[in-house]
Amino acid sequence: MNESLKLILRKYIEEVEDGVKIFLNVKPKSRIEDLKFEFDELVFYTKELPVKGKANTALMKFLSKVFKVSTSAVEIISGHKDRSKTVKIKGIPKDIAISKLLNYLSKT
Repeated sequence: MNESLKLILRKYIEEVEDGVKIFLNVKPKSRIEDLKFEFDELVFYTKELPVKGKANTALMKFLSKVFKVSTSAVEIISGHKDRSKTVKIKGIPKDIAISKLLNYLSKT
């Protein structure tokens, strides 16, 4: 399972000059706050409402914990007002990002 998931995750993580870009969807107003891989996509569930950037802030804080980086290293680069987002994590290579993501997803 982990090896196949690792190959699939490579589609959602792109290495850039100073880190990685991650493509995911956000589901606000959820009962949980969690990151899951389901229906062939990365989905972040948040209890926050999509109002005044609250869901975006929750996403950035959550990803900073998953990837063990400061919140200033996490930036939403597209999709600020959409559910489909591209997030940049600075200072982390693609292989490490995939490893940390796999580690998190295997715990849930």
